[in-house]
Amino acid sequence: RKSPMAQPAPSLPEVDAPLPASDTVQALAWAPRPDQPLLAAGSWDGRVSVWSMPAGSPPAPLAQWNLGGPVLDVCWHSAASAIFCATGRKSAAGYDVGMVDPAKHEITAIGQHDQAVRACRWIEGLGCVATAGFDKRLRLWDPRQRGPAAQLELPGECFSMDSTGNTLVLGLQDRMVVQVDVGAAGPAITASRLTNLEFQTRSIACTRLPTGGDLIVGAGGVDGMCSLFAMDPARKATAFKTNRHQTASKVVNYFVNVVRFRPGQQIPVMYSGGGDGRHVLVNGAADQLSKLALPRKGPVTAASFTPDGQFLAYAIGNDWSAMSDGKVATTVSVARIP
Repeated sequence: RKSPMAQPAPSLPEVDAPLPASDTVQALAWAPRPDQPLLAAGSWDGRVSVWSMPAGSPPAPLAQWNLGGPVLDVCWHSAASAIFCATGRKSAAGYDVGMVDPAKHEITAIGQHDQAVRACRWIEGLGCVATAGFDKRLRLWDPRQRGPAAQLELPGECFSMDSTGNTLVLGLQDRMVVQVDVGAAGPAITASRLTNLEFQTRSIACTRLPTGGDLIVGAGGVDGMCSLFAMDPARKATAFKTNRHQTASKVVNYFVNVVRFRPGQQIPVMYSGGGDGRHVLVNGAADQLSKLALPRKGPVTAASFTPDGQFLAYAIGNDWSAMSDGKVATTVSVARIP
């Protein structure tokens, strides 16, 4: 559907993080504790970088590791005591799931998949990290033991994953989205549906509002659109042309590389960042879009909100879209969002 786009506000103030990465940043994640203002990034040059950002101060480099291959996703332990990394590095035994300890500056391999690990999320209720990738498997890893704690066969390759509580939502091939609930008996698929996007799902997010209610899912596609929906297939999904450019003569679609729900909202508010460099907030209650005027220009490759939703970290870099052409400098910036 075509949704109204509000005019952008004046440029928002922001600061850049000193960036040691030499290639595109694929993933960003703030530590989940408000008293630990730490930002982690994973990039295609194999680096995991961490910055500290105390109140009123610009991001300062804290630590860095090199995992030896593309880092496709990062997530934090709920206590901000460890960072988990999903990588595309192939070794003799397979692909690695890594854990880094910011305090000890140590890297620990905690598991493997048979193909690239595309996503990882910490599951606090079980004390495990969930990983999924191109081998069509979801695996749970307890960092204190060897081997997977549990495994689930998926109906397709995983391209994106998010979590809330003990619930995971995975964007799979062929526009399939599955909900996986993780309990003591292990992970199980409890719902599935197709998105109303035209093509492949590229990014996914999920949330439950503070007021309660159903799980809300957001998905971004390679078709320049994002979608908001519940996991019940009988309920209608709403699609938004956030990163699609249309004129009388042609339509240009840019990848929606990242979608994220803004924390602390009473209504679903989803951020969308794409290959056209456009930053959009989607108001799910009013079906309205509003642009964010952020100074950095270029394809948005990753983004993350602070736990209170006041700040957005976002990365600019090459996503091999029509806009980047392989020549965009990699940056990570932090902006306060009104």
